[in-house]
Amino acid sequence: MTQVHILCLTLLLAGCSSFDTSSLLGRSKFVEAGPKNPVVDVVCLWEPAEGRGLDNLPARGFAGQLLFLTRGTAEPAKIEGEIRVYVFDDQGIPEEQSKPLHQYDFKGQAFSQYLCETNMGAAYQLFIPYPRKGSHEAKCAIRVRYTPADGGSPVYSKMADLTLPGAKPKETADSWQPKRRRSHTAVGNITGEPPNKGLAKGTTPSISMTTDRSTVQRATATSAHARLQRVAAQLAEEQGAEEIQSAVHETSDERPRRFRLND
Repeated sequence: MTQVHILCLTLLLAGCSSFDTSSLLGRSKFVEAGPKNPVVDVVCLWEPAEGRGLDNLPARGFAGQLLFLTRGTAEPAKIEGEIRVYVFDDQGIPEEQSKPLHQYDFKGQAFSQYLCETNMGAAYQLFIPYPRKGSHEAKCAIRVRYTPADGGSPVYSKMADLTLPGAKPKETADSWQPKRRRSHTAVGNITGEPPNKGLAKGTTPSISMTTDRSTVQRATATSAHARLQRVAAQLAEEQGAEEIQSAVHETSDERPRRFRLND
């Protein structure tokens, strides 16, 4: 586990308290990013949440905690500069999905109000509303760009994927369901008897597990393999392990989504 992963886990367990300038009396100040201590990485922790939307009404969206790591120090730093948050989702045609659904800009001192204190150092905690109305399921991606106030080069976070729970479209919900075999066909193949012989109307025939043991074993093996693939995919998302990601991508027929960021 890398230093970044340990840092993220520690912050999740420790939480975040609001920053108060009066609390700095009697303690050391936050590490500050600058030309001599530039930000080299932006680490973001996102999860689905509810908050205030663009119209000041309750809305669903993303609760985030942003950490800015510098070259010269191990703890997250306080920053000065501009922040842009890009939000993508899976709605519309691929061309529309490749462009940001919305971008949120924080200029000047506007971002400093989100500064909070953790046991590891400075962090920024904020809520980003999901722009679309409705209660549908949405698979989203979020990326953050930090532009230093001193004119340094922008620093981007990694793309973070997360899903807002909700109702699935009917065609999507139906498409993944496997076709069910008719029970009487399976019984006829196993026992060699007519499908409904000796059964009362409305009764579901039972299948002999002893006779069909090889079929059950194959199904169990397939299910276990599928579970391993899902676990590998989850580990790849949480840890960012490139070797696991490549193995998962090789077994998938879906093309990766392409994103284009606006300047």
